[in-house]
Amino acid sequence: MPTKSKPIVLVTGASGYVGLAVVKAFLDSNNYAVRGTVRDPTNEAKVAPLKALPNQASLTLFKADLLDSAKTWDAAVRDITYVVHTASPFVLSPKDVQRDLLDPAIKGTEAVLSAIARNGKVEKTVVTSSIGAIMCDKWDVPEHGYVYSEKDWNTAASATYNPYIYSKVMAERRAWEIAKEANFDLCCVNPGFVMGPPLSKTSSTSLTFMADLIQGKFSSGAVDDRQCVVDVRDVAKAHVLAIEKGVPGKRYLCAHGSRVGINYVQMGAHVEKAYPSLAKKLPHRNFGKPIMYLVGKLAAGISPYKIYMNFGLDFNYDVSLIEQDLGMEWTSLDDTFGEMAKKMEELGMCKLE
Repeated sequence: MPTKSKPIVLVTGASGYVGLAVVKAFLDSNNYAVRGTVRDPTNEAKVAPLKALPNQASLTLFKADLLDSAKTWDAAVRDITYVVHTASPFVLSPKDVQRDLLDPAIKGTEAVLSAIARNGKVEKTVVTSSIGAIMCDKWDVPEHGYVYSEKDWNTAASATYNPYIYSKVMAERRAWEIAKEANFDLCCVNPGFVMGPPLSKTSSTSLTFMADLIQGKFSSGAVDDRQCVVDVRDVAKAHVLAIEKGVPGKRYLCAHGSRVGINYVQMGAHVEKAYPSLAKKLPHRNFGKPIMYLVGKLAAGISPYKIYMNFGLDFNYDVSLIEQDLGMEWTSLDDTFGEMAKKMEELGMCKLE
């Protein structure tokens, strides 16, 4: 059981790729007890990585799902000092957008934050949003060379176009609405494309992508899709710092300090530095637009419109606010990709040969 002398942090989605790293970061600080929500505490495959974390005396697990009743979430926030809401579905190709994405993301945020509002004693809440709530299409920028920051909102995504991103936009907007109505302190952390060593074999788009990269899916070349990468350990650290230093009412764009998106070829280069033997499996050239249209549609189901609006385009972002307010420093991309590959091999998720 958690020690009574430490403030308790509720972390939703504790068994997820990001959630597990967030729980570990709070426990590693030795300044907090953590109550982590999981769908099924009896599912040993899911909760074993949580039980393997250090400082187990400061960790308890709580059974809760995003669409559970108000009674469940009222119990989850009881005696809690801080809340970190990381739980949200990450499904890029949902069978049912409303059921698989929008309802869990938006109604789940409503459930958690409404419980906080009813509780009235939570001192600060941090919601994990996404850079997708800030930007959608790299082509659709106000001017050439535009630099995205926390002041921007994605207005292009919809239930039919980039529905995952749309779910993040709507969930974050709803969080701000509830915090304003109930007058409680809220910050949002908006990570880029989260990479870095996992703490478990949990299902994750990030881990699936990395396995594809390592195992040669893009060996003949890759679409020029540029992402602002951030290490999962830095994302976790940002949540702890947002609780400790975050200014209520602020959003924090959380992405590597290079301030520029990188493509699959560049990501592969970081892997190759750590594992030169993988060179033949990694991409070394970007496809031109005609090939991108063909490959994107046939191999990944990506529409020509999305390719036109995004691929082969530079974009820049500003992380000065999170660096200034929270004192964020960034893990090198060489370490992010090299250590991610190593950990995934250790977990049996890929082979580095």
